[in-house]
Amino acid sequence: MAARSRSVAVGVVVATASLLLSGCGLMQQLEASKPTPTPTPTTLTPTTERRSTVPPTQVDPGTVVATGQLMGDPLISGDVEVRAGRGGGFVLALLGFSSARSEDVELRITPNLVEPGTPCTSSIMNMSYGNLPHQPEQTFTLPADFTSGDPSFLDTVLISHHDFEAFTEGCFVSVLSSAVLHWTLPDMRPGLVVADSGKTGGANGEVTVIDGAPVDYSVAPNDIASEVAARFGMTIDDLFYLNPTRITFVEYPLLEIGEVLNISKAHR
Repeated sequence: MAARSRSVAVGVVVATASLLLSGCGLMQQLEASKPTPTPTPTTLTPTTERRSTVPPTQVDPGTVVATGQLMGDPLISGDVEVRAGRGGGFVLALLGFSSARSEDVELRITPNLVEPGTPCTSSIMNMSYGNLPHQPEQTFTLPADFTSGDPSFLDTVLISHHDFEAFTEGCFVSVLSSAVLHWTLPDMRPGLVVADSGKTGGANGEVTVIDGAPVDYSVAPNDIASEVAARFGMTIDDLFYLNPTRITFVEYPLLEIGEVLNISKAHR
């Protein structure tokens, strides 16, 4: 009787094992018969685009977009033009340039208005092209990272010289002659429309409004450049485009508490 019980027990174990094995095989067959799923592509959408999505205005290469005349020193003469270059760049040109001064003179361009006859400017916001050769016609590139693709914020071309005594007295640039630029450049970002959507945690500053339009923005504690830009319906690139004289660049969008940012195309 005991032997029969053992044989029955063995039979149950074998049957159970057979069922388990056949079940595993069936599951494998079912899994193999299922179609292989196609992975869904994942697109990471940044919260704020760094670069402007507004297509810039295209200006034909060679088009003159600004003019001026050197005045202030009777020993220096010449005309100034800004022309559209290739690839969206711009070129500064000196035409009929002449200097009868015995010393070297230097070419600069600045966003500050420097009227003819002004002896110096204390502003460090200018670009120097170094000493000028004695050639009547000369051209110089206006770097894109300096102009943000729109040089119309630049007001004056300067002819300067080194005056160490004046420099020690606070005159950063000793001016000999200047040419105030008169711009005919079209709106380079016609699709950029500024509208205030209201304060957020990272854009909690105050806005100056003139005639119903936001003009400038005061940076508040904990403000973030991307959120400030988003508050006014623009990108960081647009924000820095409207503030081309800032020291920091779009790649390093740092804001300073209390800083006043321009948010108006008319006041760029």
